[in-house]
Amino acid sequence: MKSHLSLYVSDLLTSTDFYTRFLGVAPVKTKPDYAKFELADPAQEQVNAVCCPQ
Repeated sequence: MKSHLSLYVSDLLTSTDFYTRFLGVAPVKTKPDYAKFELADPAQEQVNAVCCPQ
């Protein structure tokens, strides 16, 4: 199962840096208005977390 989580942030660059450290993984894709993180939990379910500017 794949889950998707969108986070609307006020500063994409700062938030991308924060979530990289918080999640322990670098984004798999970045664009000027988008940063995508892919996470796998122990049950092998995939979670996509996306940061977007407000």
